[in-house]
Amino acid sequence: MIKKTTLILSLTLLSLSSLLGQVNVKHYDLDYELDFVNNKLFGVAKLSISGQEDTLNLLLYRLLKVTSITDSLGNSIDFTQEVVSFEGFEELQVNHIQISLPNQNKSILTLRFNGYVLGYAETGMKYVKDHISPEFTIIRMDAFSYPVLGRPSVEDLRASATNNFFDYNISVTIPDSLNAVTLGKVTQVSKHAKQTRYAYQSIQPTWRVDVAVGKYATLKKNNFNIHYFKEDSAGARRVLRAVEQTSELYNSWFGKKDLANFTIIEIEDGYGSQTDKCGIIQTATAFKQSEYLEEVYHEISHLWNVPHIDKAPCRLESEGLAMFLQFLVKEKIENKNNYLEERAQSTLKKVKKQIADSEEFSSTPIIEYGEKNITDYSYYKGMLFFYVLYHTVGEEAFFKAMKGYYITFENSGSTTKEFAEYLKNNFKSNKVDKLVNDWIFTSQSTSYLLSCEKAEDLWK
Repeated sequence: MIKKTTLILSLTLLSLSSLLGQVNVKHYDLDYELDFVNNKLFGVAKLSISGQEDTLNLLLYRLLKVTSITDSLGNSIDFTQEVVSFEGFEELQVNHIQISLPNQNKSILTLRFNGYVLGYAETGMKYVKDHISPEFTIIRMDAFSYPVLGRPSVEDLRASATNNFFDYNISVTIPDSLNAVTLGKVTQVSKHAKQTRYAYQSIQPTWRVDVAVGKYATLKKNNFNIHYFKEDSAGARRVLRAVEQTSELYNSWFGKKDLANFTIIEIEDGYGSQTDKCGIIQTATAFKQSEYLEEVYHEISHLWNVPHIDKAPCRLESEGLAMFLQFLVKEKIENKNNYLEERAQSTLKKVKKQIADSEEFSSTPIIEYGEKNITDYSYYKGMLFFYVLYHTVGEEAFFKAMKGYYITFENSGSTTKEFAEYLKNNFKSNKVDKLVNDWIFTSQSTSYLLSCEKAEDLWK
């Protein structure tokens, strides 16, 4: 189970249209060449933009430098670039590019940039270990290795809406001993002078780009594609089966979802898994060790998440629910009797230690985790909330409610307050009302957690 820091979790719902005067990037055309001798990246990004603002703000990794920007006619455009710290996250530094938009020919901009990517481990985001290496390379928004729309402000990113999706074309030129894979569909593979150029196209509008480079093979079956490291062929078959079984189970619980052309990409351990509409980048542990397949169950569940529209989401309805589901699904699919109870017990132990270690955690209601930048706690305390709700109302009623919530808010999005009120209105139960109030709106649950020796004492 790989946790992601609050900033990057906020980035997963990135949309800056409301912050930038309706300036959007509607399409990315990205072309990369990777120099593995000097561990350097060379990129050309053609951006199709819309909006009325006079300035476009973009973010790149701090060691990536823009060398030129031109308009659709090839004319140079004025811009500035400066390595700055994020407001509210001083350890995180990015190259902030500000582009003056002329009155015409501004709908398509071409940026040329190059430099190095060395990750963000020093900021506390230890999973952003991105670097340019023939062993494994990943290009993604978490490290700003392509121009990301926005300003260097955590507050601005968290305040963003959830409607800025784009299409992309991306090509990567690498030595022919390696493969490049994405969550999109391949459009061309061409070889020249011991180099291979891979070209991909997005399947549907997305909020991020992920490109992985390594020694990959591909397993295809029906609607699913598994890109895996060549030594992990047995693990790829296990993961494929897990995706098939899990999606079938979630379809029965939450409503059927079309997963045509769905892709899983194996990435190195420690890089953090991530779910998108068309697929998942999944850390290698789930491929190499069957006992960690529950990480796949976790990521697949995010496909049924309602979009957050809180300014600072607490992550209860996404990460807390995903943690609960990964344990329940493992019990059901792998026939591991009592597994949910065992994990609830170990989670209770962990949460009690967190309470002892942090006064802020012990006194803060779940609904305020986002505002206080402590959303990592939603993984474990959130898991226990859903565990208690599940036992309080029973499995059938639990999934009927979760399905109803998803269907009601899947298009509009929801706040945590709306989720809590939905539970109250759906169950019309004093027990559920008290559970919601004590766990989500107040910190009363802290005393319950400290007084219980067994997880089952929380609901019996």
